[in-house]
Amino acid sequence: MNIMLLLLLVGYIFLKNNYDFARIIMRKPVLVCFLIGGVISVIFSINPIESLKFILAVIVISFPTVIYAQTYGVQKLLEKMALFVIAMVFINLLYTLAFPQFAIMTGNHDGRWKGLFQHKNIFGPFFAIGIFIIWNQFHNLRRQWLKVIAAISMFLCLAFIFKAGSATALVIFFLMVLSYISFTIGFKMHPRERVFLFLTVFSSVLLIGTFLGPMISSVFFDLTGRDATLTGRTGIWAVLMESVWESPIIGYGAGMSQRPEFMKDFQGDIGWEAHSAHNSYIDLFLNFGIPLSILILFQILKPFIKGILGTYKNREIINMSVLSSALFVVAFTISFASSEIFVNRTTFWLFTVVALNIYYCIRLETRNKSISAAAGQKNANGFKQDHDVMPK
Repeated sequence: MNIMLLLLLVGYIFLKNNYDFARIIMRKPVLVCFLIGGVISVIFSINPIESLKFILAVIVISFPTVIYAQTYGVQKLLEKMALFVIAMVFINLLYTLAFPQFAIMTGNHDGRWKGLFQHKNIFGPFFAIGIFIIWNQFHNLRRQWLKVIAAISMFLCLAFIFKAGSATALVIFFLMVLSYISFTIGFKMHPRERVFLFLTVFSSVLLIGTFLGPMISSVFFDLTGRDATLTGRTGIWAVLMESVWESPIIGYGAGMSQRPEFMKDFQGDIGWEAHSAHNSYIDLFLNFGIPLSILILFQILKPFIKGILGTYKNREIINMSVLSSALFVVAFTISFASSEIFVNRTTFWLFTVVALNIYYCIRLETRNKSISAAAGQKNANGFKQDHDVMPK
């Protein structure tokens, strides 16, 4: 399927006869570094074939979103994503009602909903983010019946979050609520006031976590049935970080941290069957090495920093910036306890790509407007000067 989608993508680019993305890559030293780093990670991988397949799959997932945003605009992309989430809500509901033996988990997670997804920890977080994508585009739904369906979908998203029984989904939901409110208020302020607000919120959360952390953790663990090891995650991190330092420069190859045969080597040290690192930063270090991982994280963080320091007056742009910023906050926070957030073949990476596209398109539009305004002003000044020297 990945190969078929890749061929369709290449065919689309060929038929459009537009290779601007290639020129952009060659002009950007950082993108060239990414390209070289990807090639190195495949060549020196412990399984080059699987690493190549991983890179191709990431391209297949990432590029259609980028092409769609560049072709039709990021606003149209968000509208389609909202409709996609609404469709997923009802498809998962019908599937769970029709085939509960497949849609509801058994064993260690007995009774937890996973719907069409592989696991409850994917099902719950998807709808914890999806509810805000629907909310973000709710005012753009022009038909009243569609708004009613969207409202029902958001209610069902809330139900799915709790039925999944996923601590990650609950953290994502409440983090999105806090981020969404903060950024909605902040983006209406002057950039200096906005930075002060964000620093205040961040400092307050940090202080509350420092002084009330044990009490909050106790309540959280009681509600979710977790413990201080985060369901054994801390043990996985300790073992895998030792492996990171055994190959810190080039890592073990793209996608290796998700390969069963790779993780199997550590089962004895971990003490149980772990299928992933449960940490996206460790994923990057294992896949690409520390230098390239830091470069990747910097390039993801940079547009977020530039975005929250920008000046926006258009309501639609503010609305999109709020969603994008909230997605960035969730991505960087949840990555401490979840795998496959950065440079991967998952929906969560797709959400990160959408967030990056929003800020890229906003910056491009703002820059174009500034250039047009400057050109208009120059023309106006030039006309005025010519008019002044014309004979009466």
